[in-house]
Amino acid sequence: MEDKDNAGERAPEQVLALITLVESSGWPTTEAEQDNYFQMLGLRQLPGAPQKGASPAVVGGVITDSASTTPVGSWMTHEGELVGISLFLQQEPRSPATPPFDLFDSIHSLIRAKFGEPLDDSVQPAGNASALWKVNGTGIELYRHVNPPIAVQVGLNNLERTSAVERLAATGSL
Repeated sequence: MEDKDNAGERAPEQVLALITLVESSGWPTTEAEQDNYFQMLGLRQLPGAPQKGASPAVVGGVITDSASTTPVGSWMTHEGELVGISLFLQQEPRSPATPPFDLFDSIHSLIRAKFGEPLDDSVQPAGNASALWKVNGTGIELYRHVNPPIAVQVGLNNLERTSAVERLAATGSL
């Protein structure tokens, strides 16, 4: 899954393979399963901490490529269950040969070919963009951030767990 030359940079096909692996393999249900899960994804989950301003039941931390200590994203759990993973695939000035517009568009096209049209797909006049798919209980979010630092982000979340956390947050129970 990883590009060992530049942690955090992945070819669009690698990103789709990771998304497909998450979507098809289910989500770990215990903290003990999470280490194996991240290893399967070619990632490493660094120790986390309760999120600022949230309940101690909400814990988050940094993700690195398994062969690197360079942060490539983040993770979040609620009551020990993995809720979501967020990966930042490219930030300037890592690879001027692959502009973020091209990377976003390539990943978007591959996800659309695999999973169909997104439920939400928008581009702002400044160039920021987002798209959302929901597949087999997994939310797949794709973002292009054009304000420095430029980045392409993939968010993967367990829809049921995300809804539960959002309900708790809306009622002030978190």
